[in-house]
Amino acid sequence: MGVKTKTTVSILTYLLLLIPITGCGSSNNTTDMSSPDVKDSTTAIDEANETAKEEPTRLSPADIGEQFGDAVWEVATDGCGTESGGSSFAVAPNIFITNEHVVGPDMTPTLISRNGDIVEGVVIGVDKNLDVAVVKISETVDLWLEWADPDELREGEKVVSLGYPAPYYQFSVSAGSIISFLREGSSRIGIVSDEASDYGSSGGPLISESGQVVGVV
Repeated sequence: MGVKTKTTVSILTYLLLLIPITGCGSSNNTTDMSSPDVKDSTTAIDEANETAKEEPTRLSPADIGEQFGDAVWEVATDGCGTESGGSSFAVAPNIFITNEHVVGPDMTPTLISRNGDIVEGVVIGVDKNLDVAVVKISETVDLWLEWADPDELREGEKVVSLGYPAPYYQFSVSAGSIISFLREGSSRIGIVSDEASDYGSSGGPLISESGQVVGVV
């Protein structure tokens, strides 16, 4: 089930730290210096922007697994002498999201990439009601995922979950579709989907055809 909309927005606000900087200039020359070349350049940019607004590329499950799999890591925990685990995914160079029930009492879970790289993490935030945990690592990763706009999703839209499900606990790609949305009033608070998942899939990302995260498994 996907995370609540307000949590997605909160995490996005935390991560979106890019501030546009606009350069300024001044001149005492009040003569209109516009030229056809400048107008032609503006037209070309407008046309390029219109092209960019066309229908986004739809990725196959295999494409999603290949392109975004390196952002999804297995979680291994040992809280109070009990070994357990699940899945997680990077949302920034050193920040991962997983389930609260995956990390449990272990505040220093181990993250393992599908290539076998191992890093130690520290839990820096949890929400038991949303079943979400935020894990920080001291190193940085090369690939992380972006969040989708939940209001743009539709019933029947194809989705893919990535993670490390039982019984093999190997990196897996599972395709399905959005069946319905859970709501509180007019707000979407969760997603019901039909892709296959099992113990170990918990904490992994549910990804849209455009390659964006729509929820936490």
